Amino acid sequence: PLQPLRLCVAHRLPQDLQLQVLDVMSASLFLITLNCNYFDVDPAEQYRLADFPDVMCWEMPHLIHAAVAALCLVVFITL
Repeated sequence: PLQPLRLCVAHRLPQDLQLQVLDVMSASLFLITLNCNYFDVDPAEQYRLADFPDVMCWEMPHLIHAAVAALCLVVFITL
C-alpha cells in the first residue's frame, strides 16, 4: 500500500526542485540587469553593467532579459 505513495513523493521532488532552480535563475538574471554602475565609479565606467562592462545599462539585449526574468518572477510568485 505504500508503493504508490513513494512513487508520488519521488515524482514530486524533482518537480519542486526544478521550480526552485528556475526561480533562482530568474531572479539572478533579473538582478544582473539591475547591477549597474551608477555612482562612485570612473566616468568611463558609469552606466555600464558591472558583470558585462562592455554593455551599457538598459540597452536592448539586456532589457529583453530583464523583461523575461521579471515575467518569470511574477509567474513563480503567483504559483
